[in-house]
Amino acid sequence: MNSYDFISWTAILAVYVANKVVEEARSMFDRMPEKNLIAWNTMMFGYLQNGKILEDKSQNNCRNLTFFLDDALMFFCDLVRSEVSPDHFSYNCAITACGLSGAMGQVAAVHCQALKFGFESDVGVGNALISAYGKCGSLLEAERSFKSLNTPDMISWNALLTAYSQNGQGNEALVLFDEMRRSGVELNNVTFISVLSACCYTGEIKKGQFYFEIMENIYDIHPTREHYACIVDLLGRAGLLCEAEVIIKKMPIDPDLTVWGALLGACKMHGDPLVAKRAAEQMLILEPDNAAAHVAISKTFADMSMWKDVETVWASMKKKRLIKEPGCSWINIKNEKHIFLSNDCRHRQKDLIDETLWTIYCNIFECSTTNLEIIGLYDNDTYMHALRI
Repeated sequence: MNSYDFISWTAILAVYVANKVVEEARSMFDRMPEKNLIAWNTMMFGYLQNGKILEDKSQNNCRNLTFFLDDALMFFCDLVRSEVSPDHFSYNCAITACGLSGAMGQVAAVHCQALKFGFESDVGVGNALISAYGKCGSLLEAERSFKSLNTPDMISWNALLTAYSQNGQGNEALVLFDEMRRSGVELNNVTFISVLSACCYTGEIKKGQFYFEIMENIYDIHPTREHYACIVDLLGRAGLLCEAEVIIKKMPIDPDLTVWGALLGACKMHGDPLVAKRAAEQMLILEPDNAAAHVAISKTFADMSMWKDVETVWASMKKKRLIKEPGCSWINIKNEKHIFLSNDCRHRQKDLIDETLWTIYCNIFECSTTNLEIIGLYDNDTYMHALRI
């Protein structure tokens, strides 16, 4: 197989992957008489890319998502067993796939492989490890991976900052952000999304407002809808609903469902039916056929005992024939992936799961009525919802 053939095969493979037709790419890969590292990496990236696209975890996409991520890791394992040696990009893809799957054991295993073959100092591999460990909730390992880098770049700092924010460690995220500013590393929009999210967890309203202002005034980073959603969430959690609504109205860009949804969530928390109605109205104007938005609005109205409004929302859904896709989640236990779909009774340990949930529910029910009201577990419907989850 001459160099021209290599170029031709891999070029066609890359076109398939770029157009997200990964099965055609796989067919092409299987027919290749000889496979070089570029071909292996292209296929891994193709499966990983499709997995990221499906990361919304709806029922129709959930199993496909896990299959894509598993296939990306399978390709890496086949590459390791082949005569072709993986490079830093190969390890980056494999680690990222493990992180998206939440497979802590697999992340550690690939990490060991990377150390064995001398990729521990590679910034790209290190960044993937920080992000993957963060997604798996192992902040200690994420910190170790960060500290092992000789010269962390902006992505390294952002990965650890995001890991702290995603795991509710707001104070640690704010400390790290100050260190990042002093280090002289460039900040970008991802940096500020993470730090604003951290302020939401810590309730640091003034800090959040300050960071939101300097983002544009000092760092010349124009706020996106995600940044506005964060600041609305920050103000909303503090009960400053009117201030949050004013922020939305003054946005230089059109607010999306996430921004109005943040305000709706705050109304649910603080019980403000008037602002909730206005937020709901805007959400339905933006996406009138979004089933998930209808359900979120109806749940918020129900929590505030706005039963006529609940009926109106459900009547609208029925008229439009909208059906929300059931939720989906999964967990890795001893390197085995368990997928759970709402209202799905096919799991082989369903009876044991139901029994355990019932035991937990009964134990919680022994708490005082006040505590039950605080955590929202005080009726049979809630227990049934837990079973569905």
